[in-house]
Amino acid sequence: MKRVSPLLLLIVLMAASQPYISRTAAASSTQNISLVQLIVTPEKFDGKQVSAVGFLTMDHDGDLLYMHEADSSNWILGNAIWIRRSEDMGKNRNVLSGKYVKVTGVFRADYTQQLRYPLGGFFEVNSITLWSDPASPVGKRFHPEQ
Repeated sequence: MKRVSPLLLLIVLMAASQPYISRTAAASSTQNISLVQLIVTPEKFDGKQVSAVGFLTMDHDGDLLYMHEADSSNWILGNAIWIRRSEDMGKNRNVLSGKYVKVTGVFRADYTQQLRYPLGGFFEVNSITLWSDPASPVGKRFHPEQ
């Protein structure tokens, strides 16, 4: 019976763990930033995985993440970025659209959709979660007197 070299065993173990190390490194490299930062300095985050919170609208013209609900109501596109709809977003449209959400994904400074403005957005959405519903704001749970 042949003996396995300790060096060969170490190399095999390192190679097998590489996908796990890569996923862990990618997850830890996500930057939590404000939507303002993405709008003002999109080139700084181009091609990077970031997380941001904003007010999501999903309709036939495209999906937008606004800074505020009022920006959406008044169609202030300068305070918004695009989001490329993921399959998960489509399935959960009724839960997510018209709410504040936290989006994690790859940002592209030059990404645009049908309307061509605004410029920049989440080209690839890895996760999206409900942050707050304007009908029942999360802040009211912590400060009911407001």
